[in-house]
Amino acid sequence: MVTSKRVLVVDSDPEALDLVRRYLSVRGYEVHTAEGGEAGQAAFMRYQPDLVILDGRVPDTEGRSLCLWLRERSPVPILVMAAQEGAPGPVELLNWGADQYMTKPVALMELEARARALLRRVALSEAHHLSSALSSARPDYDDGHLVIDLDRRLVTLEGRPVSLTATEFKILACLVNQAGSVVPHEKLLSQVWGEEYVDDLAFLKTYIHHLRRKLTSPVEGDGAYSYILNKWGVGYRLRAEYERREAPGDDGQSDGWAGRPIAPVDASLR
Repeated sequence: MVTSKRVLVVDSDPEALDLVRRYLSVRGYEVHTAEGGEAGQAAFMRYQPDLVILDGRVPDTEGRSLCLWLRERSPVPILVMAAQEGAPGPVELLNWGADQYMTKPVALMELEARARALLRRVALSEAHHLSSALSSARPDYDDGHLVIDLDRRLVTLEGRPVSLTATEFKILACLVNQAGSVVPHEKLLSQVWGEEYVDDLAFLKTYIHHLRRKLTSPVEGDGAYSYILNKWGVGYRLRAEYERREAPGDDGQSDGWAGRPIAPVDASLR
């Protein structure tokens, strides 16, 4: 099986983590692991996975809390592995926000099959939305390469759907509404997270980094065209639809990412 899908596995058992990681990696998945709930939250923020596989009894930030935390921030599919004794029932697991659950001990072949089914469901949903959008009214942003439709929550780059988390989409919406103009850090933080986050610039940078990776396309020569640019010490802007597509040199607004190959993230947290 060939796939580039990114999977985050959260479990308190390092041996179980390693077993699942090796099994899925051999089958083409990009697998990241985290021991415990707090590490799981950090890994989710860093890697922005396409699927989360979660042990339902993660101790430090309990499985329920982590599942709810994930669901508040993203529509990412969640597969929960639950122990037979003392585990929440299927109704409770689904109420947490889980999309599917399995009872331990877990057969790795079935685990991979369920993961594949969840990812396929997401892909079909995105394809359906994309098909519906093709006959819709003019989108909010369209430069012939990147298309953004805020009402339908659809983003395509070079004709392919771009999967964004709920938070990434909120950030992009703020930038689209002022495309071509710099949106201050404080405004982005307050509109997306609330006034209490206006000083948390590192938090914003983490999300912008992942968003820029998803909204970067190749140009002629050795470079990449990044749609989101940084104005040092001020904020970020989305390139206007009429701007000429070329590699870096955007009036000094490149932040060191634009025009460079996007480096892959580490294959594991360990």
